[in-house]
Amino acid sequence: MEWSLANAVDPVKFNETIRLDFMKSNPDNPLYQKEMTEQEILDWVDHGPDNLMVLYDVHHRHPYYGIHKVSYPKWLPQRVYTDQFIEEVDEKIAAHKASRKNK
Repeated sequence: MEWSLANAVDPVKFNETIRLDFMKSNPDNPLYQKEMTEQEILDWVDHGPDNLMVLYDVHHRHPYYGIHKVSYPKWLPQRVYTDQFIEEVDEKIAAHKASRKNK
C-alpha cells in the first residue's frame, strides 16, 4: 500500500480484505489475527514487513519501467525477465523515442 494514500484507507474495508488475506497467508502473525485499529494500519503501511518494497529510482519513477508509470501486471514480473528481453524492450523504446523526435 502506498504510504501517500495511508490516510485514505477505510479501516473496516482494510480489515475485511487486506488483513484477511494476510491472515490466511501468515497464520502465525498475531497482528492479522484480530481487527487492526486505524493506528495499527498506519503503522503497518509505514513499517510492516509485509507492506515494504524498496524500489530503486528506475523501478519507482522511470517512464517505461516505474511502478507509478506502468500497470502492475507489467511491472511485477520485471525482475524475472531475461536480459535478452530487456535489451529488446530497451531497443524498441529507443526507436520509439527517435521516431518521435523526427516528427
